[in-house]
Amino acid sequence: MTQTWSRLLAAVQDESGNTCLLVLSQHMRDVPADEFIPKGATLAIKEPYLQVDRAHNTSKGAAKAKDTFFVLRVDHPTDVVVLPPRDKLVPVQFQITSPGDTAASWKEKGNAAFARGRFLEAQRW
Repeated sequence: MTQTWSRLLAAVQDESGNTCLLVLSQHMRDVPADEFIPKGATLAIKEPYLQVDRAHNTSKGAAKAKDTFFVLRVDHPTDVVVLPPRDKLVPVQFQITSPGDTAASWKEKGNAAFARGRFLEAQRW
């Protein structure tokens, strides 16, 4: 079996509200992006590389101004860890708790994800 690799792009935000583009290299195409990095997930990133880029605005009628933007580059998928909602590394403002969070509800969510073939999501529960 041959693996097909691609890059995954996502918008990320830190606890101070700063945003940038996350570029993850060597992402396997057979794993859906929303399963690998779920919307609203808190990530721990090992060996990140923050790149500062400048883009030229060349739209019609616009002056050629330079815009600075930041790209958070991660060169291997194993360097991204999706943290559980109650992990001590999750900043307070990103912690989401629900009164119905029990071991039984987590098991149900994991089993449902497994039944849909979303194996990465299933193992997180």
